[in-house]
Amino acid sequence: MNHYIEKTHAIHTFSPDHRPVCRVKAGDTVVFETYDCHMGQLLPEGSDFAHVDHGLANPATGPIYIEDACPGDMLLVEIQDMELDQVGILDKGPTGGALKEHFPEYVIRRLPVKDGKISYGELEIPVRPMIGVIGTASGHGEESTLTAKDHGGNMDCTSIAPGAVLYLPVNVPGALLAMGDLHAIMGDGECGNCGVEIGGRVTVRVDVLKSLDLTWPLVELADRWIVISSRETVDEACGRAVEQMFAFLTERAGLSGLDAGMYIDMFGNLVVCQIVNPYKTVRLEMPKWPLERKGFYGFGLYGAGGRLMTIHQIECFLEAAKTLNFTEAASRLYISQQGLSRQIASLEKELELRLFDRTTRDVRLTRSGELLLWRWKDIPAEIKDSVDMAREEGERAKSRINLAVVGMNGIIEKAGNLLADYMAIDSDTEFEINEFTSIKDMTNGNPDLMLTVSFLPTHEQLKERFGVLCIGKLPLYYVLSRKNPLAEKEKITIEDFKGETMLCLYKNFFAGAEMQLFELLSRQEHILQKARFFENVNSLELALIANEGIHIGFKEFYHNYGDRLKLFPLPNEENQVSANIIVIWRKENEKRFENFIKYLKKFYN
Repeated sequence: MNHYIEKTHAIHTFSPDHRPVCRVKAGDTVVFETYDCHMGQLLPEGSDFAHVDHGLANPATGPIYIEDACPGDMLLVEIQDMELDQVGILDKGPTGGALKEHFPEYVIRRLPVKDGKISYGELEIPVRPMIGVIGTASGHGEESTLTAKDHGGNMDCTSIAPGAVLYLPVNVPGALLAMGDLHAIMGDGECGNCGVEIGGRVTVRVDVLKSLDLTWPLVELADRWIVISSRETVDEACGRAVEQMFAFLTERAGLSGLDAGMYIDMFGNLVVCQIVNPYKTVRLEMPKWPLERKGFYGFGLYGAGGRLMTIHQIECFLEAAKTLNFTEAASRLYISQQGLSRQIASLEKELELRLFDRTTRDVRLTRSGELLLWRWKDIPAEIKDSVDMAREEGERAKSRINLAVVGMNGIIEKAGNLLADYMAIDSDTEFEINEFTSIKDMTNGNPDLMLTVSFLPTHEQLKERFGVLCIGKLPLYYVLSRKNPLAEKEKITIEDFKGETMLCLYKNFFAGAEMQLFELLSRQEHILQKARFFENVNSLELALIANEGIHIGFKEFYHNYGDRLKLFPLPNEENQVSANIIVIWRKENEKRFENFIKYLKKFYN
């Protein structure tokens, strides 16, 4: 299953207390949409560090809960693709990096990124995308996304890039994976201050390797293994990285202590990843080929080492056995030749059988290989057919509906009561609940239905693509800081806001909600002439608390800020916009859950 996680789900700590954005299964593909490290604050022309909220630095998108991930397991994160935004930020200043004394004033460069190139003056620089911040929840409480420790975090390792497989420790149930802080390019060490900071989208596949008890980050590339260590000083990080590599070679790869020590001396390559964060990060690289000569081929892409075999291994064997050409077989399976060889070598090791005789000129099956080809040739098709039959039978027995709910208390409570009432009369229907934030999730995610808020009076824009049903309304409130003198009043009107700045969420947050409000207020030209737009509720709340403007919204957003914000109900004569709770669904899928739709229409039409 594919999932899309919007950047509005931004966190600034790795913590076991974070509520997950969604639950995914081992083997699922997830797209993380991310901010740059400044959370977009420096992207507008004319913006500068004087007005930057440094409390928003290094946001990570997430976290997600991976089912079956338990403490003591390893989380496998296969980085499949990175799509970068069109503008990156490069800056220098007095607060970070080894050159800060040379830059008493901040300098910002906004660099266009297009067609895989970064434009810097006359230079066209090929991108080398990487992930700066990626990690799981720490087992020791809350950890800032500004730093890196054994759970991952702000490692700024250039090897964590498309094509890499990152192994992370699972410290809490579900792992709680999050990532962000992408770079279009960055030199090893991040010596001066930063890389080309940029937002974008990262596509990963996640899997769980059971009971392997990894306690620090490990990276697998096509040709090498990498351990990553972060400590208070570079010296401490280097020493720890060597210890980690020694443990990896002896405990995982099966080398003797003497061989492991000598391998590190002969083949180990120690690289500084970054020196600008509170904890410094280094990596120690080890080529694969000497370990493969010793019989270590890794954990496998689709499961933990030590399992007897996987379906993927069988598929690799069958394709290679049919073609007797590893290059052609790898191409048919859409994997690298090295990956195919690794899977077959792992299978031979686990079965303790030699399946192929390989020379520089040809590939032949052994007698054992011929026997397995004859007995296994129909296994993948039989497994697929049996799974399809089981799935069809399950669908007949029980209907499952994937429901997305916008992250507001009022909506969540409404959804809970609605589903409880329906399931009381239809026990054969199950609901999978995921929290989302925008109509965009209906196109990029996989929900069947979505409960959200719309200000559109007739929902005609939505009806072109979706089924739409209004099931309730939410009252609107003026929201302002208690620092604002208007907070002392018992009652206010829009006339009181002359000269104030209107704070709005971008139009895609709900179904046209903020733009409808802005259009209403823009007609009051003598009252409101300024507006600021935010991409998430957290940033807007911070601006409100700092008394940077006023907002019109729902009290459900602000239940945690009663001591810092003041809410006034909109007078009826000013409340010209209808804030509706709506259910929307894809029309093409309606047949599958038509009984639930009929139930809704019966009570709300």
